[in-house]
Parts: sequence; C-alpha cells; structure tokens
Amino acid sequence: MLTYNDLKKCASLAREARNIRESLEFIQSLAEFGRMPGDRIGGDGLPLDDRPGEGATALCDVFARGHGNIQKYLTHVQCVEQAIGELGSPDQRDILRLRYVDGLKWDDVAERAHYSRAQCYNIHNAAVKALGIEDWMELDGSPVL
Repeated sequence: MLTYNDLKKCASLAREARNIRESLEFIQSLAEFGRMPGDRIGGDGLPLDDRPGEGATALCDVFARGHGNIQKYLTHVQCVEQAIGELGSPDQRDILRLRYVDGLKWDDVAERAHYSRAQCYNIHNAAVKALGIEDWMELDGSPVL
C-alpha cells in the first residue's frame, strides 16, 4: 500500500533529478565552448594547459550521483504513478502528479493546474483520502482547508 512517505520521497527524488539534469545541462553548455567547471583559464580566456581540470572530475561526480538517484526515482515513480492512476478524478491525478512525480512546490502546482493554492490543497486532500493514505497531514504540514 502506498504511504504518504512514498509520495514525499518521490517528490524529493524528482527535485534531485531536476537539479542533476540542470547541472548536466550547465556542464554541457560549458563543454560546447571547450571549457569545464574548474578549468584553469588565463587572462586571455584560454586554458592554461591541456591537462584535465577539476571540471572533468566534477562531471564524473555528477554522472555517478545522477545515475543512482535517477534509477531510484524511476522505480519510485512507477509505484506512485500506478496508485495515482487508480484515482477516478483527473484533477486529483493531475495535482498529485505535479506535486509528487514532478516535485513542484504548491505555488507552481496551482499555476500549472490553473487553480488557487487553496483549491489545490482541497483536491490533494480528497485524493490522498481516496488513496487511503492516513499519515499525510503530519508529514506534509499542508493545511486542511
């Protein structure tokens, strides 16, 4: 059975996966200019030497961390998506996906769903009740409106 802790973990992993993706995109943009984070650059803007800089190490660290966490995220998402898919209301499915699968903050959920934050809370509350999740209030701290 899905717990609220499963939903929160999914949201946390989604945010972490997004941060890793943004780091990789940044590193890729630097690489397009022939630079890596940590490369030593002279006053003329050219690399001081041809040895790999700290940037190559940073890139390897991001990839290593990212691979394991993205695998955890995908496994968790499958479980959460299956439970969300059982909800009868499309609005409930959308709110839970935005909040937990996409890992968005409540203001962003409300903006994307075209509801007020209070409406999103109400839809969320109904959804977690429909899923039979009882431990959500103390973990999330979201107001019951």
